[in-house]
Amino acid sequence: PTLYQARCHWTLVVLILCHLCLHTQNKARTQVQRWTAEEDIPVPREYDDLNLKYCQLQEDYVNLRQELETLRAENVKLKEDLHKSTFSYTTVKCNITQLLFLTGLTSVVFEWLITKIMGSVERIHNKLTVEDHLLIILRLGLCNTDLAYRFQVSKTTISNILRSWVPAMAFILKPVIKWPSKGAILKNMPKIFKRNFKRCRCIIDCTEIFIARPSSLTARAQTWSNYKHNNTIKYLIAISPAGAISFLSPGWGGRVSDKQITNESGFLKLLDPRDEVLADRGFLIRDELAAYGAT
Repeated sequence: PTLYQARCHWTLVVLILCHLCLHTQNKARTQVQRWTAEEDIPVPREYDDLNLKYCQLQEDYVNLRQELETLRAENVKLKEDLHKSTFSYTTVKCNITQLLFLTGLTSVVFEWLITKIMGSVERIHNKLTVEDHLLIILRLGLCNTDLAYRFQVSKTTISNILRSWVPAMAFILKPVIKWPSKGAILKNMPKIFKRNFKRCRCIIDCTEIFIARPSSLTARAQTWSNYKHNNTIKYLIAISPAGAISFLSPGWGGRVSDKQITNESGFLKLLDPRDEVLADRGFLIRDELAAYGAT
């Protein structure tokens, strides 16, 4: 009997639990229906509209994301183009022809020159590299306003660079200009010279560099060149038949004649008997050369 009573009790408990579960489920279903009626949950059609809007927004997001990536890529490219358009050694060195035109040097010689003068010159402007400082000075002889515009600095900065670097470079590179011996001249003489000018020691000419008009009337008169119709500094330059610079005179005012510079620069003292000097017809120095046994 005790076992039977236990089974009955257990069956009763199960039935009560099932009843409670069914009651709770019905009550929950009734509550959901009441909430549905009170809160007006969207019908399937409105749900479809919302889903369509969501899909449209998702598509717009993807398109905007792609547009953003495109704009970022364009921004990077524009920055690169801007950097390339900036006038500097970094942009010039990539083009061998352009570097040769602007400096008269190959990249190897330019880098050698940098190492040669590095310890004797100072960096005037932090925005400019040491290579940019050297690029300002070399070859073209542009005016300060032009250089300031190209390198995006003030004219005062350009002036300070020139005042600091040019004397230092002149002192450092002066030993590079050497008067070669006759043996060195013959050894490196081009064939065309051997046939027609086998005794040629050098070719000479005077070159004039434009300068700003001096404020001093005396200096203005001394530097005025009737040939260039401007204020200039004049130099006598000699090159060997192979093309190496073998002599450079001190600077003279543009008013001085080529003959006077040749006589007073010390050039004639370097010649040996039977040397032959090539020059244009403006050099009236035949008698002066004859005094040293040259022609």
